[in-house]
Amino acid sequence: KIKKKAQVLPAGSLIYRDAGLIPALVRDQFSEDVEEFIIDSQDEYKKIINYVRKVAPNLADRVKLYDGKEPIFERFGIEKQIDKMLFRSVRLPSGGEIVIDITEALIAIDVNSSKSTKKRDYEEMILKVNLEAAEEIAHQLRLRDLGGIIAVDFIDMAQKENREKLEKSFREVLKDDRAVKRILPMNEFGMIIITRKRVRQSITSRITEQCPVCRGVGSIYSPSTMVAYIERWLIHAQGNFKGRAILLAHPDVAEEMLSDNGQLIADFEEAYAIRLVVFADVSIPPNSYRIISSDTGEDITDKFGY
Repeated sequence: KIKKKAQVLPAGSLIYRDAGLIPALVRDQFSEDVEEFIIDSQDEYKKIINYVRKVAPNLADRVKLYDGKEPIFERFGIEKQIDKMLFRSVRLPSGGEIVIDITEALIAIDVNSSKSTKKRDYEEMILKVNLEAAEEIAHQLRLRDLGGIIAVDFIDMAQKENREKLEKSFREVLKDDRAVKRILPMNEFGMIIITRKRVRQSITSRITEQCPVCRGVGSIYSPSTMVAYIERWLIHAQGNFKGRAILLAHPDVAEEMLSDNGQLIADFEEAYAIRLVVFADVSIPPNSYRIISSDTGEDITDKFGY
């Protein structure tokens, strides 16, 4: 059809349009392994059922129309899954957890055991945690659309048969993931490296934005560190600024400045010959501050910054 259109239509004509989101999802994900395909739109349901009857008639009876009163995402726990995938760590049934860290070079997944693991059944419990982790990791890779080089650091086990059982289980849960391209054997440190095709941005990248406070680092300066930065500002301003300075800071930083009944401020005023008035301002990020000249109302933060 595409070739025929290309031969008869004038230049600039549309000869092919890719399927929409839902048909593309059917094409790429709907297979024998899917028990049900549930959709809550009457119009889209008709399109999908007609499409499936053409390309995979044996799966048509698995396409279901949802007409419940409860929103479909809530009914099937999708909202909880979305919330779950935004967290760095995921708890496991046995009490262990997996921790997912995304870097520029690779994705590191660490498996941690429960703190209550007893020494006498340590090996058995660790195997259980690792097997749970293998299944959850396979789920999270697809849920989060993670791609690239993925290093999975399982908890080390002493018995060779347990390591082999874990590797076999991990390969089994990954076999239906068509994006997984390579699974390297477990190394001596209990680590398995896999490569997964990066088809698109991860779900997390698509539905979240970088934190404006920490700028994606994941941590911020402590109040005491911010006080040190404020003191450095005073050092730069010393001798160049006369008068009273108004410090606007996050409540936690302001509290640190006002500790010991204002003794810190008194020490700063004496050391740098600058009168300082502190105000807590919730609009100021925890890792920032503003300093205003009381005489002119000018923001002089950057004037004596560094």
